[in-house]
Amino acid sequence: MSDFKQSFLSRADKSASDVARYQIMTEATALYKSRRKQSYAYYANWELARDRALYTRSKAIADVESYLKDFELNFSKPRAKVLWALDEKDAVSMILQIFHTHDAKKVVASHSAAINEIFLKEQLPQNVTLIETAFQEFVSQTVENDSIDLLRTSHKDLANLLSEEFQTSIESHSKQMVQFVTGKMRNHFFDADVMITGANFLVADVGGVALSENEGNICRAAAFVKTHIVVAGYNKIIPSIDNLETLWTLFASSGDGTLLTAYNSLIFGPRTADEDDGVENMYVIIINNGRDAVLGQKEQQKALYCIRCGACKHDCPIWCTVGEKAYKTPYTGAIGSILIPLMKDLRSYRHLIYASTLNKKAAQHCPVKIPLHELILYNRALFIKKKIAGNFSTWNIFMKNNAFFLGNRKTINLLGSRQKKHFLSTLLKKQWGKNRTLPAFAKKSFNEIYRMKHPQ
Repeated sequence: MSDFKQSFLSRADKSASDVARYQIMTEATALYKSRRKQSYAYYANWELARDRALYTRSKAIADVESYLKDFELNFSKPRAKVLWALDEKDAVSMILQIFHTHDAKKVVASHSAAINEIFLKEQLPQNVTLIETAFQEFVSQTVENDSIDLLRTSHKDLANLLSEEFQTSIESHSKQMVQFVTGKMRNHFFDADVMITGANFLVADVGGVALSENEGNICRAAAFVKTHIVVAGYNKIIPSIDNLETLWTLFASSGDGTLLTAYNSLIFGPRTADEDDGVENMYVIIINNGRDAVLGQKEQQKALYCIRCGACKHDCPIWCTVGEKAYKTPYTGAIGSILIPLMKDLRSYRHLIYASTLNKKAAQHCPVKIPLHELILYNRALFIKKKIAGNFSTWNIFMKNNAFFLGNRKTINLLGSRQKKHFLSTLLKKQWGKNRTLPAFAKKSFNEIYRMKHPQ
């Protein structure tokens, strides 16, 4: 068993057994789904909007090299550069060089899967301080507890955390806590040297970086810092600024159940001589970091259409049970089960392809119509084809014996309910887990009851 699998199972077991936090997560997920359903009414034809988004994303990925060249040509200008990183090592090296060039001592960062993907925080020099600007990440960083998941944290628990760290009142209501944390966070904007963010989209025809956020911290930070670094996977490219009308609205409705995300920015580079706001220097680091391995798969490359709205996670029973923090990967839920094993390492992350129930709800609500359940099956087939899915000899023997046993009514009836429960509880002891109780078998089987009611 790989270390990644073992650590995932350990965190998942701990999270799944926390009944109180699971209840909080269940309520939050139900609220999200209700808002998402209501948001579909904003569209005259929601399916048509999804078709247009699918066309846009598939077109971009099909001709990704050409659109990336257009983006670089249109974005590049004095004090605005596009850098290309083959892997996380290249990306981190470039970022550290930019820090050195601009003598950066304090950096503010937005929450971004691309930044997490390259493990930047773990590789910062001691003379550079990185401050998170998203509410959850800032709280986690401040209290030095990276396991905090606000979707699974009660109001009372959050109030206690802030009280212990800042001596605030444990009776604080939600608005007071948000205002307090936001005030502490934004004090760092005034003396920060560099801002580092991800990107929702890279717009090829105008050379723009599209950013969406609900807290407005990127907009505020841009008014004070001198240098802005963007880290984005090359799959973030879209052909035209005209595509944003569809993609931004779908991102909001699928991600938050809203008409539009609170803050949407389209940044074309550093401020010009006649502009008062904006940074002085801007860098866009476009990373590969395993995406070619996904692009090389005929079917799984559809996962690169993803716009990171998060809708599929809320339709994944496993993610809803174990939570975001159990994965410890930049991409989680159904989309993570496709991307991470291909981008990282098939053998080490093969457990993720089975962290899915293969239900179709995720695909039904995906704004770009990614057939997630099908792509996970393609991943499973790939693992077996490459003969890295494990030794199936024991499994084959078990399945043959199982087929013989279950294929004959007489053999099934040989065991009573107590014997069946004992047999299955022994067989499934490890898979079922110590925190769940195996359902009780009926004293009489359906076959026996049917024969009693319909004697021949």
